[in-house]
Amino acid sequence: MRIDEQVENVLARLEPVRDNIRTLTSGGEVCAVLQLVRYFQDENAAPAPFVELWGENGVELGSEPNYLLGFHLPVDRLRLLADIHASIDCDEYS
Repeated sequence: MRIDEQVENVLARLEPVRDNIRTLTSGGEVCAVLQLVRYFQDENAAPAPFVELWGENGVELGSEPNYLLGFHLPVDRLRLLADIHASIDCDEYS
């Protein structure tokens, strides 16, 4: 699963308790962190899916080796994190 899909699953669970988390973190004694850790070169990873790629002959089907690279967090999810006073910590290892 892509990291943005995993983040969406976590944040969807936090949305209903947003006010409770904000109450905990607003005093400064409790902090909230969305921690993202990725390991590349995983021998147990699922193979890359076949996707539409742009090749010399137009759109072709092929294995996308970089499908797990990069991620996107939409503004509403960034707003949720800011609202609950959460920071983001990203670590990547190869």
